[in-house]
Amino acid sequence: MEQKTFSDYQQPIIDYPNLVRDQLDSFQEVVDEGIWDLFQEFSPITDHNDEKFSFEFVDLEIGEPQVTPEYARHHEMTYDAPLRATIRLENKSIGSEEEQEIFMADFPLMTDNGSFIINGVERVITPQLIRSFGVLFITNEKRDGEYFGAKIVPSRGAWVEIESDHNDMIHVRLDRKRKFPVTTLLRVMGAETDEDIRKLFADDEPVQDYLDATLKADMATNEEDELAVTGLTIVLTKVLVKKICKSRSLTLMTLLRLFVILPN
Repeated sequence: MEQKTFSDYQQPIIDYPNLVRDQLDSFQEVVDEGIWDLFQEFSPITDHNDEKFSFEFVDLEIGEPQVTPEYARHHEMTYDAPLRATIRLENKSIGSEEEQEIFMADFPLMTDNGSFIINGVERVITPQLIRSFGVLFITNEKRDGEYFGAKIVPSRGAWVEIESDHNDMIHVRLDRKRKFPVTTLLRVMGAETDEDIRKLFADDEPVQDYLDATLKADMATNEEDELAVTGLTIVLTKVLVKKICKSRSLTLMTLLRLFVILPN
């Protein structure tokens, strides 16, 4: 007997795409490569002189979940699995090595719907578009002419914005704070005197006029002068910078990383 259909529904010409495929693939990449890459950022861990002990991650493994997504949802549980790591501890003093598997954490798992179940509540991660990091050259049109600059956009950390003005001065903004002469930043980075700064741009003749105007406005002219870098809770001087470096303290490194002067 011939089947008759009275519905207005029509079979789609093409199959519907899996709209959560990007989420699933992204999570799988984290499981396959991302977690291991993260641990490798600080592995191996050694003592101060790298002479006595060395601690490194040898392998990572995500176990099987204890419950199903449906069970976790109905019993207000988290859908996760144990993350275990195989570590190797080397005692260089006596020349011995020991490996052991340890429990690191409960790692949340993604369901087939592209969601996570945390304490029985289904949650999703919303993707976000971010600006690609790098150097972007810009131009600012004003009534008296065009002024050029650049933006240094890091993958992590604060933005560095460099801009010029009608007085032929070059300023810099760290993390969109108040601007100050770019030569002040160069002094913090090691160019202590005006002569040191001029040597950096000795082969660039068009920059000399901008450099002269900027140096005239720079309040820091020698080691004793304060380098008023906007946005810091303390005022750096060249003497203080040298003391911090000699003390092998991480304070300066941490401080400079906040303003993308040193890489992470």
